Amino acid sequence: MTAYFARCVIAGAITLLVISSVIFLMIRLLPGDPARVIAGEMATEQDVALLRARLNLDKPLTVQYGIFLRELFHGNLGTSARTQLPVAEEVFARLPRTIRLAAVSMLIATLLGVPAGLVAAFRRYSIFDLLVSFGTLCGVSMPVYWLGLMLIVLFAVKLGWLPAAGADSFASVILPGITLAMYSIGLITRMTRASTLDVLCQDYIRTARAKGLPGSALVYRHVLRNVLIPVITTVGLQFGALLGGAVLTESVFGWPGMGLLLVDSIFSRDYPMIQGVVLVFSALVISMNLLVDVSYGYIDPRIRYS
Repeated sequence: MTAYFARCVIAGAITLLVISSVIFLMIRLLPGDPARVIAGEMATEQDVALLRARLNLDKPLTVQYGIFLRELFHGNLGTSARTQLPVAEEVFARLPRTIRLAAVSMLIATLLGVPAGLVAAFRRYSIFDLLVSFGTLCGVSMPVYWLGLMLIVLFAVKLGWLPAAGADSFASVILPGITLAMYSIGLITRMTRASTLDVLCQDYIRTARAKGLPGSALVYRHVLRNVLIPVITTVGLQFGALLGGAVLTESVFGWPGMGLLLVDSIFSRDYPMIQGVVLVFSALVISMNLLVDVSYGYIDPRIRYS
């Protein structure tokens, strides 16, 4: 387990290095002068030149990349060109809100998706199964921004039950949490249903039924334990995806998380902030994948790492 964990950490570090290189090159291929965008239209050419020198934009691309890697290896994500504050300070101030939104969304998706998938599998081809299949299809197909706007119109504007934006109270997380959870609900439900149907066809399930094992014991002792691995894989990967995919949801609901910070930084061409946010998002996704991989050995004793 220790050797496997060490290999995964090394692979994750290499992946982060590749991602940082890709992001560094991509944002510098954008058209326009970022120094002019940051300085504003009223800035003089001397002000723009000074800002360009401070951001190292007057140096060759290879030199800029070397400076970026040197600061990154020292744990320095740089200073925001827009706010003049350390990137790490701003990112980690927004990170708890993004994690809270993703956690609420994942909780909603798991509590709804797993039971719905189990019941749909046990009642295959029933009306409930057809409704679940139709609902999951809608969930994975519905655009996040459209669903978010519709929920705002209904529950915030028409009914006035929930706030339309902000993160001032627990009620503020309900609408963005449901919006962000819809795709995951569909995916987890479909995965749970497919995995359960596969388990129900196994010989040990037929033996348990022939022995007269009660339905609840059959579900908890035989079906659910064997369905856990693909379901946990889906939940873990989706949680990582939610952390990085909350950009549109946070923008629609004005949720002050890392997604909204990334959008604002892109519009203002804040290179250090864009790089810092994407790297933190990437590190979170890689960490979730590693956690899911390591958890397999504890869930199923038959799995051994070599």
